[in-house]
Amino acid sequence: FTYYSHPHRDVPLDVSTPEGQKALREYVEEFVDIEYLCDEVHYATTFLDSIITKNCFPVKSLFKNAQIVSASTAGEIYADGVKDDTIHLTAIKFETSKVQCVVTNIQERGDSEATGRFLAQSLEKEGLRMVMIISDGGIVNGTELVHTFSNELGLEIPITGGLAGDGERFQKTLVGLNIAPQSGNVVAVGFYGKDLVIGTGMMGGWEVFGIEREVTKSDKNVLYEIDGKSA
Repeated sequence: FTYYSHPHRDVPLDVSTPEGQKALREYVEEFVDIEYLCDEVHYATTFLDSIITKNCFPVKSLFKNAQIVSASTAGEIYADGVKDDTIHLTAIKFETSKVQCVVTNIQERGDSEATGRFLAQSLEKEGLRMVMIISDGGIVNGTELVHTFSNELGLEIPITGGLAGDGERFQKTLVGLNIAPQSGNVVAVGFYGKDLVIGTGMMGGWEVFGIEREVTKSDKNVLYEIDGKSA
């Protein structure tokens, strides 16, 4: 496995070995106090099965005070480049602000709207400044999920995050909280504190490319047919 944690250094680690786990801990300690409150780990899906099979999920055992949010990806953006088949870890520490993490599975809730409602209602409302959502990207409708959060929490609470990926396979995506990631999971992280300042920015747009097609069947943001053929 390859582990990246510093803007200008790449360190290869086999986290399935005691030596690799020790090196991982020592490397993290170079740039962040291990008493941090929240971190996020993005796992490349090509490693996920071997990580789960070999029980190679050492981060929680190494950093017991952290909340570990993990997700499979379709490529990892790091510093000024994009990488594939790597493991990235981002650690976040606050002096006064707090976080609350909640997780559920869409199979337990029935649909994306009910999943979002359960998570939004599970978050403490007092002092909430922002919510980050890390969601399964294969069987969860991200649009319905975010709309439900906005309806429950109000538009004054910024919502950020993303959907998990699995490269170009489109078979299954995995998300976890403090355990090995699983299909169908959705994690919400609430950020709290009067000293926490939230800023947002966005850029969008697209250019026409390829052959012009006609969408002949869809439901909201779900595409079923193009030019009368199954999508």
